[in-house]
Amino acid sequence: MENINNTEIATEIIPILKEYEKDRIKSLLLFILVIAAIIIANIYLSNTYGFYQNMFRSFWSFLITLSLFIPAVVIPIWATYFFTNLVFTNKIKKACMPKIIKHIKNIKWSNKEPIITSDEIQDSELFGVFNTRINDDGFSGQYKDTKFKVQEINLINQTGTGKNKMIWTVFDGVIIIVDSNKVIKNKTIVTTKNDINTRNSNPLLWISILLVIFGTYLIYGKTIAIIAAVFIIGLVILYSMHEKKTKEQLSKITLEDPEFNKRYNMYSSDQIEGRYLVTTAFMERFKNIHTAFGSNKAKCAFLNDKIMFSISTTKNLFELGNIFTPLGNKRQINIFLEELASIYAIIDYFKLTEELGL
Repeated sequence: MENINNTEIATEIIPILKEYEKDRIKSLLLFILVIAAIIIANIYLSNTYGFYQNMFRSFWSFLITLSLFIPAVVIPIWATYFFTNLVFTNKIKKACMPKIIKHIKNIKWSNKEPIITSDEIQDSELFGVFNTRINDDGFSGQYKDTKFKVQEINLINQTGTGKNKMIWTVFDGVIIIVDSNKVIKNKTIVTTKNDINTRNSNPLLWISILLVIFGTYLIYGKTIAIIAAVFIIGLVILYSMHEKKTKEQLSKITLEDPEFNKRYNMYSSDQIEGRYLVTTAFMERFKNIHTAFGSNKAKCAFLNDKIMFSISTTKNLFELGNIFTPLGNKRQINIFLEELASIYAIIDYFKLTEELGL
């Protein structure tokens, strides 16, 4: 990043982080105590009621025991870590982030607020259907006269309630929107091969349909199940055809790079513009985009004179510390600044500051 003095930022931020070291230790001890309580409770239940004792007697006993182990041990431990760490990291972010951002030109930070709208996400057709979004860090600003928006986000599709509740993770990672250096009149998208969470698909709908058909088969038999399947699938196809008529049609494009074609699918509403946008140079750079955020699963969309990059990652980005890492050294600050610099690196890497037109 230009004109960023890491030492100057560290000098101001490290004393603030040190003030939260006692809070970090308290949060860590709380997490350890909860884990101990969960383990002791499970040992007691096992000794008293025989849980887990017959786990390896047969394949079915293993599955049944595992189905008890996950909600009794794994989920409570994960939930405790998630919420304990979340409260702590948010606390130090609110204290430190405004002070860091003031050292960086033309950038704003938002915690949990939507920097990128749901309409922008849906219009891109890079993702499946979602009805819940969890926002984390967001940044908006300008770099070398190029405007950008960044959102660390989790998109979820959720149906039903209680025992009938089903949750499908549509996307977990970072979305980046950058002004294009080319005029974009149509829509072109590049998606990871075999990605079922794309083009506003709804995998959860098909899972629900399969469960309904299977339930019908168990209750009413094969004949009724086949009739139900034909009827339901027919309705879904008719609805899909109606939706396609109201949307911009995207056709698949095969490019000259066989390696690129193996890893990605490309669609565009205009073949000529699509090939103009996704040049050989762009393909080479896009294949290496995972180096920016440590992920090899990426997608992008060209529309409305902008480019949207979608990078899947399980890594929690833009953090200044967590309950497991002692506070008060430059390492975490440097990691944060490197992750922030990756945004600018993408703009430079794809040469998005160079003015070009169609």
